[in-house]
Amino acid sequence: MTEILPPPGARVAVAMSGGVDSSVAALLLKEMGCRVAGITLTLFCPSENPDLAGERSCCSLDAIEDAAEVAARVGIAHHVWDFTEIFRSEVVDPFRREYLAGRTPNPCVECNRKVRFGALLDKVRRSGFAFLATGHYARLVEAEGGPAVFRGRDRKKEQSYVLWGIGAADLSGVAFPLGGLLKEEVRRIAERAGLSVAGKEESQDICFLPGGDLGGFLGVRREGEILGRDGRRLGTHEGAPRYTVGQRRGLGVAAGERLYVTEVDIQNNRVRLGVDGDLYASGFAAGDENLLVSENEVFEGRIEVKIRYRHPAAAASARRAEDGSIEVRFEEPQRAVTPGQSAVFYRGERLLGGAVIRSAVPS
Repeated sequence: MTEILPPPGARVAVAMSGGVDSSVAALLLKEMGCRVAGITLTLFCPSENPDLAGERSCCSLDAIEDAAEVAARVGIAHHVWDFTEIFRSEVVDPFRREYLAGRTPNPCVECNRKVRFGALLDKVRRSGFAFLATGHYARLVEAEGGPAVFRGRDRKKEQSYVLWGIGAADLSGVAFPLGGLLKEEVRRIAERAGLSVAGKEESQDICFLPGGDLGGFLGVRREGEILGRDGRRLGTHEGAPRYTVGQRRGLGVAAGERLYVTEVDIQNNRVRLGVDGDLYASGFAAGDENLLVSENEVFEGRIEVKIRYRHPAAAASARRAEDGSIEVRFEEPQRAVTPGQSAVFYRGERLLGGAVIRSAVPS
């Protein structure tokens, strides 16, 4: 299976976040003979409210400086592009709307769909570059019918899940130089090259939610009821949108057993709790899909589906429903199928596409 990478001499823009992964991606492409330039985006933190940009945020001022330092070390041009308004309209505002509607979005997926492989890819092309490269741990390989996205070699870092929104027609203009590498190999490459970011820790927070203060970001404080599985009142909360299906911590309810959020009722501002067994679903309905293969390849035969980034892919089948949505049925019930999250489809190592979960089908 042949991995697709830009040929020597190709003009390649590398999305550089200031971390070790994108830095090594730029280094490897330069060593391959490509004409490389680094592009760092200002998104939310520096231009909107510098106080929100933690040291490890991917869009902090420190991150921009790190990217510029690496670019100088590698010997490539470095540009900073202001995508503040695009990021707000395509990621931040929809994130707030989805939570206020009782759904749990994945902003990293939306950032890749709408910003990196949407607006950024468009600008990169208009600027004369043939490819946009990133530091994602995924592989782009030559398959029957054209380029295909496959899982990355490093199973601990594998990131094809967040790439399901790339348009099939755009795959010929992207590159993932780290897809065949392990994280420790990437760090060793950075160390040998003398890159200052070789040992830099990864950001774990959503860049516009440092510390994970979802409640403060949403600004919702409206007292409502916390109900048990039998409808009995167990306590109160400060706003149903602050909760997500499967949540166990921060419930503020004393009980003789572990309880989890099983339902977020926005209309009535109620949160319902249940036991672990109440979280399992036999399937779900999804929409807003993007398929990288034909519908027949998704709907005919067995596929594997991931319903969260860290979820081990589960065997399932899918079909097109009468209302146009995608209906998925698991071979074995899965835990905490959450509206708003991405359902990503695979067959073996190949990424087939994905969709946004609308509702779960109880088991």
